[in-house]
Amino acid sequence: MSELEIAGVSLQGDRPNNQDRCAWWHREGVALLAVADGLGGHQGGALAAETLLRRCEAAFAAVRPPLADPLGFLRRILVETHEALLLAGLDSDPPTTPMTTAALAWVQQGQVWWSTLGDSRVYWVRHDGVHPLSRDHSYAEELLQRGLLQQPLPADHPWRARLTRCLGGFPSLPPPHCGGPFCLAAGEVVLLCSDGLWGPLGEAPLRFLAAADSLEAAVVELADEAVGRAAPVADNTTLLAARPSPQAV
Repeated sequence: MSELEIAGVSLQGDRPNNQDRCAWWHREGVALLAVADGLGGHQGGALAAETLLRRCEAAFAAVRPPLADPLGFLRRILVETHEALLLAGLDSDPPTTPMTTAALAWVQQGQVWWSTLGDSRVYWVRHDGVHPLSRDHSYAEELLQRGLLQQPLPADHPWRARLTRCLGGFPSLPPPHCGGPFCLAAGEVVLLCSDGLWGPLGEAPLRFLAAADSLEAAVVELADEAVGRAAPVADNTTLLAARPSPQAV
């Protein structure tokens, strides 16, 4: 499998602006996927999300695939972005704290590696179900892991939005959540998304991606459904999906 079908969408929802960003880069049978959810107000959040995408673009242009260490490559992007955000905040007048979540995936030779910070997520969507790969860096998730909260946690619970890790805002890069590789077979999808998608929808509707005739139409439909369910207080909603191209399998 060398060719990928990739589709993404980012909706403003009911917010006054959109601080989410998504982008992808694809050549020679490899792809880099990125989703960012900017934090801390439009100026800082949008700047942070755009900085991550610029770092991804530059890193992708500079490498010659296939990569020997995909997770190391993803981590370098996060480190460089984090340092750039710290400098950008200090250079602002007055100083600011631009921050963003990050969900990155590298696809190569039919395998996927991923890395996340914050509450943007990575899923492996198969015909047998939706498999969450990442773990939220949030106060609520930490309490769940320690057994101090119980599922199901309401989607609007305030502790969901209290992040414990992100890009920017910390003296050094917090440890990201990384994993892979896993094999992306025909009919399977790797999905990256912001909390504006998984918050209102949960995981069950994401199975729709595995059987969709058009990946582009499917991601738009899911984003519209998430915004509709969360209205009139819908968050920025972003998702990016990739699967083996039907013509290549």
